[in-house]
Amino acid sequence: MLSKKVPTVTVVILALLSVLSTVGAAPSYRPEKARRSLNTDQYSLSIQKNNQVDIYTTNGLPIVDNAFPAITFTGKPPRPLKVDHRQSTRVGISNALGKGNGLLFQTTECEWRIATYPGQPFITVDLTYTNTTRKPVQISALIPWTIGERGKGAVFVGPVGVGKVSLLQNATAADPHARIVNSTERSPGHVAAQNRSTGDVFVAGFISHGAGERYLRLAEGGGGGSGLFRQFSAVCAYDPPVVLNPGERLQADTLYLSIQETSLPDALRRFILASKRVDRFASLPSAYRHGWNAGASADLDEATVRATMERLAAGGAEPGCSHVHLGKAWMLNPETLELDKKRFPDGLAPLAEHAHGLGLTMGMTVPLLPLDLATLSAFVSACDGWGVDSIELEYTVGMAGTDGVAIHPSQLRDALKDGEYRGRRPVYVRPVMGGGFGLLDWARTSRQFYLPPSGNPLLTASGATILQDGSGLTDGAFVTAFSLAAMTGANLRPTTPFSDQSRMRRNVLARLVPEYKYPALPVDLLQETAPRQWYLPLKTEAGTWTIAGLFNWDASGPQTFRTPLASFDLNPGVRYTVYDFWAGRYLGMIKDMLQVEVPAEGVRLLGLRYAEQRPMFVASNRHYTQGALDHTEIAWSYEAQRLSGSFAGLEGFPYTLTFHIPEAYRLKGVACSEAITGQVEENGTLRLSFSPVVSGAVTWSLQF
Repeated sequence: MLSKKVPTVTVVILALLSVLSTVGAAPSYRPEKARRSLNTDQYSLSIQKNNQVDIYTTNGLPIVDNAFPAITFTGKPPRPLKVDHRQSTRVGISNALGKGNGLLFQTTECEWRIATYPGQPFITVDLTYTNTTRKPVQISALIPWTIGERGKGAVFVGPVGVGKVSLLQNATAADPHARIVNSTERSPGHVAAQNRSTGDVFVAGFISHGAGERYLRLAEGGGGGSGLFRQFSAVCAYDPPVVLNPGERLQADTLYLSIQETSLPDALRRFILASKRVDRFASLPSAYRHGWNAGASADLDEATVRATMERLAAGGAEPGCSHVHLGKAWMLNPETLELDKKRFPDGLAPLAEHAHGLGLTMGMTVPLLPLDLATLSAFVSACDGWGVDSIELEYTVGMAGTDGVAIHPSQLRDALKDGEYRGRRPVYVRPVMGGGFGLLDWARTSRQFYLPPSGNPLLTASGATILQDGSGLTDGAFVTAFSLAAMTGANLRPTTPFSDQSRMRRNVLARLVPEYKYPALPVDLLQETAPRQWYLPLKTEAGTWTIAGLFNWDASGPQTFRTPLASFDLNPGVRYTVYDFWAGRYLGMIKDMLQVEVPAEGVRLLGLRYAEQRPMFVASNRHYTQGALDHTEIAWSYEAQRLSGSFAGLEGFPYTLTFHIPEAYRLKGVACSEAITGQVEENGTLRLSFSPVVSGAVTWSLQF
């Protein structure tokens, strides 16, 4: 650790990545003999004669060529920091990401540490600069990792000249949607690239978070071809510049570089997990997620909130939809934290007490712009007496404090003394939607769940809030929009209370909550408009199966999807049963390819299960996961020739369980702990219907 005389300044990161067009012949990779090397089971890292670093696969394919650290003094161009392979040592690595080996370059002016982790497809890089001069210096950027000095250096995303590489640009303050680009000037936080032909993936970002600005710049270079990036720099940039006195040190945030990844969603999730571990974010989803959101309604007052609570409670407070969220409507002014006592003369405590008496919970949103962090901390402490169950801190990209400097949520965490509020941590949210928007906006927003702003793990799926009730959407588009929100793990909080929604829309919302513990994965994250194909692999006590979500964002007409089952991580050559959740129909069996038509602005949520050669459970109609959230057992006894199961039933819900019965089997009897209201056997299927009298365990069995 540093002495008190040597302050450490933590900084934020700028990443530069330049994409080349296919002009001329692609350069050959001819690494010189390594002066020092470090090998893992995933990749090899070598130091060249020029003291720059190469990374390549175990079979010799290049990943990074000629990397080095650099620094930018105010008013001057970046310059390389002096490192020497003769001054490098091997060091052991043991940190929050695991144990491994590293190379440490140590000179009088800098320490450059590259860490590898056996069995893991990534490396981390740390850089610390020391002012060894006799005068103060002004630093506007530290660059832990860059390439491209004098036109040399490259990042390879797959073999050069093979396939096309697409980049996923993060959302910005001006544009709330992540999007596909070929080149860009700014992409906050981190960058993701994938070769769409070979599947090779490259993700880069920073997993410790300090003050300052962070963004990615992608600038086109000359020469090269597909899969080749001529410039890549990870830069910690600060404005105003940092003044470093003689002997003082400046430490960059930790850089993360993915190596040998083949799944973009998995690579992004691995990056986010690494960020959580290193920066110790307790990023848990709010326990009070789904229900009614007042938003910023100017018409809201105490009487309206009470009446809405009572209507919601009288409507049964559908499972998982029992939260009343005031949003920012409680404030007198968006730029203050003063309660509007004209609309809430008795304060919020009586409302919270009323909610609790009805079996509901209540929360509020606290805006962070513009705020002094000390004021925010004092306010959150004062809220303890209000009795609200949750506080959500609203963070937006590029948010700045009262001094104009960008604020990162890690600073908010520290200002709130690790975020304690009534024994819990406030949930950090980013409003991904607001105002009027169409179905395609919902679709484009889905990318945010895999590319959180600034690489911040607090702003993943569990922290995103849907502020729109879809009142401008048709019923079909409503189902499509909220199905996507549920699959990606967003909060479902329509501004119209569930009890005031149409019966059809209430039924849709009730069958989408509560959320599954993991969000779905996009098959086509790099599609130009928005992802249309998502899948959710389920592993439960009652078995394993997959939910495939196919979305048609086009209002002009239906679309036919032809998707290989391998895209959903299912085995080719194996048969699977298919159940259409919203249609409530068993569609039969498929092998190798899923082909289905989706209506205009429509969705098909399809359950895919391995087709057993005996009677099998196909689906439940209660929840879109089709049994994952309630069934605790589904078992087949060959000796007794009996299929049986048990689940947690909901009072009054009209359940229909669907089963597949092969021709070789004859149904002899059905037993259920609830009174059976319907039993239909046709075309090799059985549909069993009943409604539990009270909530609790339900058992069923089929005898053959």
